Amino acid sequence: MTGVGRRAVLGLAVAAGVGALAGCAKDGSPTASPSTSDTPSDLPLSAPAEPDATAPAAGALRVVDSGWSHESREGVKVFSYGVIVENTSDRVAFQTTASVRFTDASGLDVMAPEGSFLDGRVTVVLPGERVGFGATFLSVAKGAEKMDVELVTAEWWAKDNTALEFAPITVGDVATDRAHPPKQLMFTVTSGYTEQLVSTRAAAVFRDEAGKIVGGTTAPEPSALPSGESKGGFGVEYGMPLSAAPAATEVYVPILI
Repeated sequence: MTGVGRRAVLGLAVAAGVGALAGCAKDGSPTASPSTSDTPSDLPLSAPAEPDATAPAAGALRVVDSGWSHESREGVKVFSYGVIVENTSDRVAFQTTASVRFTDASGLDVMAPEGSFLDGRVTVVLPGERVGFGATFLSVAKGAEKMDVELVTAEWWAKDNTALEFAPITVGDVATDRAHPPKQLMFTVTSGYTEQLVSTRAAAVFRDEAGKIVGGTTAPEPSALPSGESKGGFGVEYGMPLSAAPAATEVYVPILI
C-alpha cells in the first residue's frame, strides 16, 4: 500500500443523471424538500436566488488535465478516463454541466453507446480549488484519438453568502491495494461543513509513473459524510488501469457518478 499527500477537494457530481448535493442552509434548515432521514439535507439542485449569484468578473471553471486508457483485461476491453478541473475565479462554481466526448482522427464520436458514463454535473467547486472525476466501464469502441470536456456553469456564488454554506473537504492518507478487493482504495476525509452531508460518493483519478492521467473511477455506492474527520474506502470496478502507478492515485470527495 502506498499513500499520497493531502489535497483540498470539493463537491462534484458526474454522469447518468444522478444529482450530488454538498452543503446546507446557513440557518441549519433543509434547503430542499423534506427528507425522511434524520440527517440534514444537502445543497439543493437549484439554489435559492440571491443578488450575488452572478458570473465572476474574471476567471472561470477550466479543465487543467485529462487522459484515458483502453486496455484488454481477461478477454474484455476496459475503458477508463479521468479529468481535473480548476476554478480560477473568486466565486463558487455551482451546478456545472460536464460533458465528455471522445472522437477519432476524423472527428467522429466513438463513444455514443457509452453516453451515460460521459455526461453529468459538477455540483460545487470553491475559488482556486481543483476537483477530479472519472469513470471506468466496458467498451468495444475503437479509434479514440481525442478527448474533449465541455463545462457550462449555471450559477456563481459568493463563498460567504447568507443562504448556503460552502466549505472545503480534504482527503489524505490515500492507500491502494490492487490485489485485495473490496476496498482497494482507502483514505481519510476531513469535512469542513458544520453538519453531515447526506449523500456523497468518492472518486479517484489514476496516473502512470510519468504523471499522465490514465483513468478514473467512482465508489459503487453513496454514503453519508460526517463533519470533521472520518475514514473512507471503496473497491475499483474492473480494477485500476494496468498502467496506473498506485502512489500517484488521487481521491476526491464528495462525488456522485
